[in-house]
Amino acid sequence: MISLVSEEAMGKTALARKVYNRLDVRQHFKCHVWLHVPKNIECKDLLIVLLKQIPMELLKGVELMSEDKLSALHFQTLIELRFLIVLDNVFSFDVWLMLACPFADAANGSRVILTTRDSKISSDVDLWSHPPLGIVLEQVSCRQTLL
Repeated sequence: MISLVSEEAMGKTALARKVYNRLDVRQHFKCHVWLHVPKNIECKDLLIVLLKQIPMELLKGVELMSEDKLSALHFQTLIELRFLIVLDNVFSFDVWLMLACPFADAANGSRVILTTRDSKISSDVDLWSHPPLGIVLEQVSCRQTLL
């Protein structure tokens, strides 16, 4: 997960687009998806827009699928590919949760670039930005034991 965060209009989208369009980057990833996230979009519609950008043979009838089937198709497709996905202008953590399942395991070298104005969204989706409270408390108690 690569987060580009600023409350101001400082070129987050332009920077992400520059990386996304680089020839070496495009050659490295089998699948490339750019998804601008409008504020008032239904979950199902967002999944359809995302799936239509993924090179697949079985996209017939995707508009007629239920949201659950779309999510499963989304997961099954991305788990097999090394992908670069840009989620541009993410305004809500709920949007991230809806799309998060396929992004959870990037062991195949896949990457997600997230642009947002909300630093809380970025810190919530980036598990490395702050450790879980249990780990912090355990580290504190270990230090106290050593002292």
